[in-house]
Amino acid sequence: MAAGAIFSGVNPRSLAAEIRKQVEDSEARLVVANEVAYDKVKDVGVPVIGIGDHERMPGTIGWDELLAAADRTGPPMVPLEPVQQSDLCALPYSSGTTGVSKGVMLSHRNLVSNLCSSMFAVGPELLGQVVTLGLMPFFHIYGITGICCATLRHKGTVVVMDRFDLRTFLGALVAHRVMFAPVVPPVMLAMVKNPVADEFDLSGLALNCITLTHAGEDPEKGHIAKKNSVGFILPNLEVKFVDPETGRSLPKNTPGELCVRSQSVMQGYYRKKEETERTIDAKGWLHTGDVGYIDDDGDVFIVDRIKELIKYKGFQVAPAELEAILLSHPSVEDAAVFGLPDEEAGEVPVSCVVRRKGAEESEADIMEYVASRVASYKRLRTLHLVDAIPKSVSGKILRRQLRDEFSKMTKPAAP
Repeated sequence: MAAGAIFSGVNPRSLAAEIRKQVEDSEARLVVANEVAYDKVKDVGVPVIGIGDHERMPGTIGWDELLAAADRTGPPMVPLEPVQQSDLCALPYSSGTTGVSKGVMLSHRNLVSNLCSSMFAVGPELLGQVVTLGLMPFFHIYGITGICCATLRHKGTVVVMDRFDLRTFLGALVAHRVMFAPVVPPVMLAMVKNPVADEFDLSGLALNCITLTHAGEDPEKGHIAKKNSVGFILPNLEVKFVDPETGRSLPKNTPGELCVRSQSVMQGYYRKKEETERTIDAKGWLHTGDVGYIDDDGDVFIVDRIKELIKYKGFQVAPAELEAILLSHPSVEDAAVFGLPDEEAGEVPVSCVVRRKGAEESEADIMEYVASRVASYKRLRTLHLVDAIPKSVSGKILRRQLRDEFSKMTKPAAP
């Protein structure tokens, strides 16, 4: 980033076709991968820097060799252009309700502003003392910015975990005296319900377990956010709630679409002007698609989503993407995908499918068809055959109705 490069992380669990799509859409000139992801990126059409055993990644540029060559070369012969705050430095990809992944353009100013806002409570006395658990994936913007950049900004330490295992996770908290542990709700649930947690004494730690749904306390006001809220408004952020139909600003305690304006807000979607204009209005307000409200104490609550993204263990799953795959099956006439609450995962993707007349494929056959075309976290967990998909007059799938009917259908009978 300091040299003017733009970072675009990708989930190594993605299929080769999904990675290639991001490489092409982002116009990437270089891919950095380890042995695990090598087979998925070796044919994407751009040079690959291999981290790890170079012999197991033929055709790649070895990372260690690259560093050694840089040392031999010395200072750059060609002067680098100075990096401006307005220059892009990150291009993470986010699934949209249309099912099309979009590159989110983030500038150096965006990330600096974000760090200033989110780390305002970390005082100078903690300089060099912060220890953060790096469990969240670093291909995600929260992992690279909220964990790595934020901790290193305060000369702290990041304790990296490559995958979640409760005993290893708890052992790391104790052994490294972790102060901040950003986690997703399923991890918190395991800490509370799994008997393995009883093997560890966490009482001596100054530990803050930060989930993606709660923001803690404001030390300047002595205010602790309410249990069911997502916290309070951070410094240098403007927030308002509007009527999704009229755009009119709403008073406190009145649910509406959450809109945010700040120097942290993205520059837009890469090469997608129309989608950008639908998301960020002319006055710079980013319309999140989330429905919520702010109460009299300044705590923000999220109660619903206009957008229908499914949140599975912290990953976003776009229903439209799975619906498009289902509709490509020769035996599927119509389909709808939606999320159902799940205690462990948060939500799981499920589907209702209208099968064509004469088709003989079973629910399991169709689910396997989808599973072979998507990353593991996008797989359908349940599929139910129905006679028709309920839709509005305009043709929009009535997901809430489907969700309610599906919940009633799968609810166990009372004893």
